[in-house]
Amino acid sequence: LIDLLGAGWIFWIGAGTGWRFIRNAEITGLEKIALAEAAGLGILSLLILGLSWAGIFYPPVVILLLILLTLFGSIPLLRGIVRVARTPRPGMRIAGGFSVFLGLFLALSLLLSLGTALCPPVAWDALIYHLQIPEQIVAAHSLSFPGDSIFREMPQAAEMLGGEGIRLSAFG
Repeated sequence: LIDLLGAGWIFWIGAGTGWRFIRNAEITGLEKIALAEAAGLGILSLLILGLSWAGIFYPPVVILLLILLTLFGSIPLLRGIVRVARTPRPGMRIAGGFSVFLGLFLALSLLLSLGTALCPPVAWDALIYHLQIPEQIVAAHSLSFPGDSIFREMPQAAEMLGGEGIRLSAFG
């Protein structure tokens, strides 16, 4: 449960940070929220990469960064969500039976996908790269290159966010 709360916090920070940068974009509300989330998670992964390169990827530094980003993005994000919710949508109508079926089908698909996502990883790349490298970064508190993996030289956004999740788990 604590890991899910940590992941939720990271997603909230991503949305809030991204919202600061794209809040004036000329797109619809839900598209703006999705774009803010993607941009914010990208910014967050780059910040974590910077902490790793600097060799200061320690729990207090990560927690301080997350608290500062929460303060930086929460109020504008909440105002934006309220604005999106209050904006009238043209063409809104009562959903028919087929629309209700599609909505329930989508909700069930998302629930089953969540179950799959929470299962232990068994794929080669997950065991060798996607999980191993963030654990090594957390253990070394920096982005060092021991030479045991050719993939180590190109950490990606998912690995940086995974390292942050591992760091939050280790802190708790």
